[in-house]
Amino acid sequence: MIPAPIITVHIAELDVGSHLGVDRTIPVGAAILSAQPQGDRVMFTLDSIVLRPSDPVDALLHRLDQHLAHPGTAIFGYRLTEATALLGRLPGAAGSPALRTICGTGQNDVLSLSARSDAGVLSLEQACAEAQIFCAHADPNDRFTSWVRSDVDAIEQDAQIDVIACLRLILHRLVAIKAGGRSITTTLRADFATWLEEADHAAARLHFADLLSAAG
Repeated sequence: MIPAPIITVHIAELDVGSHLGVDRTIPVGAAILSAQPQGDRVMFTLDSIVLRPSDPVDALLHRLDQHLAHPGTAIFGYRLTEATALLGRLPGAAGSPALRTICGTGQNDVLSLSARSDAGVLSLEQACAEAQIFCAHADPNDRFTSWVRSDVDAIEQDAQIDVIACLRLILHRLVAIKAGGRSITTTLRADFATWLEEADHAAARLHFADLLSAAG
């Protein structure tokens, strides 16, 4: 059994700078995958939010506060330092319990995975490609166009796909980077695969199909 609840978080980012001639990326959403020990099983829940251009900016931090401000919960993610830098620019960031948690200044263990190659730090997509794990593939220009039109469904599904990919990537690496990782991974994998098969989320079904493909 895992010793504590685990929450994997992924921040959905949008490149707005290339359309303005500046280097500017903003956070527009998040996906949160929770693993909660219940008896001898681990139960998973998936939540997500993507802001439309007309939505209040502080809604993103409010949603994260609801999920992440729980002492004792372990927080997982990929390159969370970069994510917190983006979130830190939002109104109300200074008082956000979630941001303090992700930064590692709260009462939570935080595992922020990153990977490198000879060329430098890998993006989530690059790291997943190295590990042969399915993740979202979206053209930045298409994503920007959709967001400007308030068509955020595909962006939200991509965030869900990527938060599942984050957990899969971390489980893939956990044995090597954390004491006790093998037992935690063994416990999580079976229940995680069951949830992927049964969950009413297209993102989960896509990942389950990827697992079947890898096994076959």
